[in-house]
Amino acid sequence: MKILFIHGFVEDHTIFNEVRKSITQGEQIAIDLEKVLADWHDAPEDLDVQKIAGYFIKKYEISSQDCVIGHSMGGWIASYMKEESGCKAILLASLTDQKKLVTPLTNPTLIKYLIKFGIFQSSMMESFLKKGYKFPESKQLYEGLIDGLMKLEKRILYQQFQILFMKVKPLSIKPELRVHARKDNIVRFPDEDFVEVSGDHFSLIYHSQQVVNAIRKII
Repeated sequence: MKILFIHGFVEDHTIFNEVRKSITQGEQIAIDLEKVLADWHDAPEDLDVQKIAGYFIKKYEISSQDCVIGHSMGGWIASYMKEESGCKAILLASLTDQKKLVTPLTNPTLIKYLIKFGIFQSSMMESFLKKGYKFPESKQLYEGLIDGLMKLEKRILYQQFQILFMKVKPLSIKPELRVHARKDNIVRFPDEDFVEVSGDHFSLIYHSQQVVNAIRKII
């Protein structure tokens, strides 16, 4: 069994470090989306979550025997990988409905121009994003992610927004597991059944044992 770990928006594979300490089975593959997108030279201009899900299925030969664990945007991708391949999908602080994202910006065309003209990566936007974060436990981590966002190549930043916001066919399947914290202010908690954990959007780091306990019931 392969276990793919797919991180969230502007994160990297280290977001799973605490969880992976306790998950030892399977052939583990930790994705770094920035590198994937940088190397994917023929990525479609109309990239969306279905297209990158298909790309990962083909690249890593994912089948129904495998499992994808995704945090935030990574779980959104995992759900579409399950839709196409039948693999298990485990969603950590994630979504299967784009309306669950807590953001006033959802229009890919508008976002494209905000990035193109440097507005999204401006000091004003940086200050706005950092000021609005209210959870002391993960504040340092969150601010580090915003620092990384400000330095990210514009093309790759936009591609991540495309994965989140481009309209796609609704899912017809359900993930094996949703793990979520009520205090998550980045992705609203699910309407469907989920395992509730302590903390906020980054529970997989600060309350990793609770997250791992839920995962172990599936894999």
